[in-house]
Amino acid sequence: MREQVNAGIYRGDPSVGNSVAIGLGEYYKAIYLAHIGGYYQLFKNLRINVVIYNLFDCKFIQYTAYGANNASYGNAFNYVR
Repeated sequence: MREQVNAGIYRGDPSVGNSVAIGLGEYYKAIYLAHIGGYYQLFKNLRINVVIYNLFDCKFIQYTAYGANNASYGNAFNYVR
């Protein structure tokens, strides 16, 4: 079992004109992921590995409009795969 936490990732300076940080903030939203894996030793020289990434199937896409007339969009998270 492995856990992954990403927090405090800097998005950019909100004082810069037409920046995504103006509408969405200076930092990305924090994320938490859990991964699980294991292996089975079939023979001395052959091992089977199995891994499930993002065990709880969390979605990290949340687009928000920003800028003049809300014409641009930015993701609140810094993890899109």
